[in-house]
Amino acid sequence: MRPAAAAAPASISLVFVSQDGTGRILLANAPTYRFEGSDLAPGSYDIRTLSTDWYVKGLGQEGAAKLLPPSVNLQPGRVATVDVVLGADFGQVYGRMKEAGAGAARQAASHYRVALAGPGGIRSVQADQNGRFVFPKVIPGQYRICAWKDLSETAVRAEPLWKQAGKAVRAFAVD
Repeated sequence: MRPAAAAAPASISLVFVSQDGTGRILLANAPTYRFEGSDLAPGSYDIRTLSTDWYVKGLGQEGAAKLLPPSVNLQPGRVATVDVVLGADFGQVYGRMKEAGAGAARQAASHYRVALAGPGGIRSVQADQNGRFVFPKVIPGQYRICAWKDLSETAVRAEPLWKQAGKAVRAFAVD
């Protein structure tokens, strides 16, 4: 495992999540960062970290580099070697919500919950009294963003709500 430009952590917890949603945590310690999951069943796994300072930027399996989404396929009866490349080069998404209207009549939208959907799942924040919002530590990738008035953090995670929003959902990339 190779951490990117930032100082290497003393250890990193990797989460192998199977297609059925169950997860297994493997610990990789400095200085070699080797990890072993001899009890992992054959199948496909997504790999994530429990760290807020690092994310899985890419993988190498059987000598081939792979980009996100970071997943591996473990074959029955074979030993797999997986190189995990960590990144700490987060982006940030910020903005200001305003109510519909023209010119000076537009008021700050302080009762809106802004949701960001992308590689790390769906995150949401409440706009402040001036309608401002910030999403820190955003993993590079493709995202969708939308806002809803007076909805809870749980409610904005529902995919049907995003489909209902239609053209109000904006797509963009974070570098």
